[in-house]
Amino acid sequence: MNPNCNSICLSVVCCLIAVLSAGQLCQADFINSPNLKLWFDGSDILGDGSDVPDGTAVNLWADKSGLGIDATNYGKTGGVYVADAMNGQGGVYFGNSGDNWLRTDVSSELDFVESTIFMVADFMSSLSHFSVSQDVYRDNEYLFWDSTMWHHYNGAGKYIHPDFTVPDTELYIQAGVWGTGFHDMTMFLNGTETYGGEWQFGGGEPDFTAVPRAAFLGQRAQFFGEDFDGLIAEVIVFEGKLTQQQHNEVGLYLTEKYGISTTYVPEPATMSLLALGGLALMRRKRK
Repeated sequence: MNPNCNSICLSVVCCLIAVLSAGQLCQADFINSPNLKLWFDGSDILGDGSDVPDGTAVNLWADKSGLGIDATNYGKTGGVYVADAMNGQGGVYFGNSGDNWLRTDVSSELDFVESTIFMVADFMSSLSHFSVSQDVYRDNEYLFWDSTMWHHYNGAGKYIHPDFTVPDTELYIQAGVWGTGFHDMTMFLNGTETYGGEWQFGGGEPDFTAVPRAAFLGQRAQFFGEDFDGLIAEVIVFEGKLTQQQHNEVGLYLTEKYGISTTYVPEPATMSLLALGGLALMRRKRK
């Protein structure tokens, strides 16, 4: 037997664990990012790991970013907890009743002028999924609305829409990357960059400015009447534009967690280690 067998086998086992638990590894990476500003996890509504029964009214969705920017119902109905939205993971259903939403307080932590936002949700054809904006007429707003992403001001706005969609019955991962400039937007759907056109209104093209904002789930600021009728499983908000590697790591974490088919893949180095480990196992088996 090869005297290095034990060390090789240990490497293989470690490699396999790393690949099979890629979601957890990626999660640890983004938890430590100083740019993480909001994290709403449908499988940990209260943020303390405690179980929540299916069908529970959700009047608080704890922020797990470490900044404590929790979302509450603000006197409205809130949402309803769904224990198994997909792949054993939970989420919050917003029922399009005109009264189902959650929102945070206004926070200076959300005063960024560039952002990367990930959202896991269903019912793509519905309206206001998630928004980060000033609490006045939806100014300085980052918005996922219907299947689109918006750079929005009260008097001017622009959205881009994807060149493909996902059935309303399926969970999907939407990611938006916003720069400061009015036209600086890039959207990803299940890991694939997508652009199916754009629309613009208003008389100006304002850049984002550094102002405190609040976050809204299932609605928009001022309770605008564009209710979302669907489920949100997870939202992760970063200040700034993530690198391609960082974007892929967060996308892979969500892919593994929810069992969604995406184009996010392990980094080449990880795949090389897995191939090497597999080869070592095959050689050992032949001896």
